[in-house]
Amino acid sequence: MGRRSRSVLERTILSLRDRGVLVSLAIAAEEVVGTLVHGRRTGGTVPVERLDGDPEHHALETVRFRTLRRTLAAIPDDCCHGFLDLGCGHGRVLVAASSAGFSPVIGVELSARVAARARRATVPHAVEVVDGDAADYEIPSLVTAIYMGNPFGETTLHRVLDQVDASQARRPRPMAIAYANPVDVAVVEARGFRAVWVDPDSVVLRRDP
Repeated sequence: MGRRSRSVLERTILSLRDRGVLVSLAIAAEEVVGTLVHGRRTGGTVPVERLDGDPEHHALETVRFRTLRRTLAAIPDDCCHGFLDLGCGHGRVLVAASSAGFSPVIGVELSARVAARARRATVPHAVEVVDGDAADYEIPSLVTAIYMGNPFGETTLHRVLDQVDASQARRPRPMAIAYANPVDVAVVEARGFRAVWVDPDSVVLRRDP
C-alpha cells in the first residue's frame, strides 16, 4: 500500500525536521525555479477518489523537482531514449523528461480528467498522454526508461511487469525503471532488475536483455 498524499505544509514540516533549515530552503528554491521553468500546472496531488476508488490504485503525489532531477540523471545512458511515465498525473515528470532530452515521451493516466489536464499542461513539449490502465498498456519498443511514482499496488505492478517482459522480448534492449516511493521494489527485483542508484525517496533499476 502506498503512503497517503501529504499536503505542502506537512511536507515542509517533515523537511525541516529531517533535513534542517538550510537544505529545506535549497529544496524550496529549486521547487520555485522548477515551477517557473516547467509550469505550475504540472503539479498537484490527485486523490484516489478522482481515479476510480479502487484501493489497488494509489493517490498520486507530486514529486519534488530536486528528487526528479536526481532520479532522471541516474538513469543509465544507454536507457536514455524513449520514456514512459505510468500514472503520469498532471505531467510534471513528462515535462522534465522531455526537457532532459528523452524522446519519445509518453504518459499513461487512468483518469481521463487528469490526463486532459496533463495534455494542456505539457504544451508545447513533444509529449503524448494516453488515457488508460497501465496494466493493459502495451509498451512501445522505443521505450527504454519507465518512471513510476508508486501509482498502484502489487497486483497491478505484476501485470505492468508482464508488459515490460513482453516489450523487452519483442525488441531486446536494456531497460531502466525509475521508481519513486518504491514500496514494492522487491517485486521489480524479482523480475531480474538490479538497482544502479538508490536515494531515500527513489531507486533506479535496470535489466539487460
